[in-house]
Amino acid sequence: MNRLGLLHPSELDENAKTFYDKLYSYTTTKYGGGKAVFMKKDGRFVGPFGAELHTPMVGEHFLGMTKAISQLPGLSPKNREIAVIVTGAKFNAAYELYGHRYLALSRGISEDEFDTIVHGQCPANFTNEEKSVFEFAHGLVHKSGPLSQDKWDNVLSSLGKDTATALVQVVAFYSYVSVVLNGFDCQVPNVDD
Repeated sequence: MNRLGLLHPSELDENAKTFYDKLYSYTTTKYGGGKAVFMKKDGRFVGPFGAELHTPMVGEHFLGMTKAISQLPGLSPKNREIAVIVTGAKFNAAYELYGHRYLALSRGISEDEFDTIVHGQCPANFTNEEKSVFEFAHGLVHKSGPLSQDKWDNVLSSLGKDTATALVQVVAFYSYVSVVLNGFDCQVPNVDD
């Protein structure tokens, strides 16, 4: 399921076990009722959590960032998912798109809109605010150098400084997640495992 292998709880040293317990508590609370598989039935984590378990000293910070990013003010759940999908699509991060597809659908993004974003285009039926979020995220991951001033100003004037700030942080964080997923070849899990 990834290049590092999936770690069973019985294989973990004390540091990794402490981190595992924190991951378990967070993920079962946050994602336990969702459709995406984040942990196999035998307790081995998949996706970014499975990769981060191999380096608990980094994983602890990853978990802290995960929590902080999810609490940033200024982004509606739908706009947050637009930014995440744009980012995951840029990196073609299979697990990222798999997991966030379910979140996107539960947060007001249709299947057609999801597919359109994954193919690098902004859905025509998006509101002006949603289009500005798409363009902002797209500009961050598809162009080198600073984000264009017009994209910054567009989000700033329509959605405010908190949203613009949150978008930069969300796109940066999910760029990191996508690179981890791709670097360790974290694959989409089999639902029956």
